[in-house]
Amino acid sequence: MDKKQEIAKTAQVKRALQGTVRKVIDECSVTVVVEKVFPNPLYKRLMKKKKTYLVNVPKGMAVSAGAVVSIKECRPMSKSKRWIIVSEQKKE
Repeated sequence: MDKKQEIAKTAQVKRALQGTVRKVIDECSVTVVVEKVFPNPLYKRLMKKKKTYLVNVPKGMAVSAGAVVSIKECRPMSKSKRWIIVSEQKKE
């Protein structure tokens, strides 16, 4: 495989995350909270870090607050929306 083809192939990899819908802004936008658990490098205690993403909801999909969803990186939809909902797992 050529070096340029290899770089192009790795550039197309999209990140996928799983999180909880915190707030429904309108029918096409929601905020999703993704929680990451990792050990502290020095003390080895488990720590939690939360990050909020503004996510686009595809047409025909209805999502409510508290739902667990899978999101995937996509092209920029607006100034701050760069993620889209792929599927809804369950409701908490």
